[in-house]
Amino acid sequence: MVNSIRELEVLISRLLTFGVFLSIFFVSIGVGLYLMQTGGLTLALGDEWFLKGETVFDVLSNIIGKLFSWSDLSFVFMSMGILLLMLTQYIRVIMSVIYFIFIKDWKYVAITLAVSIILTLSLLNILRAG
Repeated sequence: MVNSIRELEVLISRLLTFGVFLSIFFVSIGVGLYLMQTGGLTLALGDEWFLKGETVFDVLSNIIGKLFSWSDLSFVFMSMGILLLMLTQYIRVIMSVIYFIFIKDWKYVAITLAVSIILTLSLLNILRAG
């Protein structure tokens, strides 16, 4: 349990740092595998390189399916790194809401809560363009 503002700040900082470094780790593995598979870093951007799915859960399901089928592991690891980096920022917004509640800054609670709602709706594909 977090007992002080400083402990909460340290927790948020560590979560973000861990998320970013884990993301870099996955992307680095993916780039390394791609380099070993192709002998170069020239990407031919075809449809197979796009993260596909209606929601973030669909994208994650597709990535996990490819991971367990051992198909295109370079794509899987790079995709996992990018998805993890996106989710790290989502967690940052959620943690910011908690932080602002903890310090009783209601103006920023409202602002970050609105941002987190918009991000959540976007990740679940409830907000659709057009």
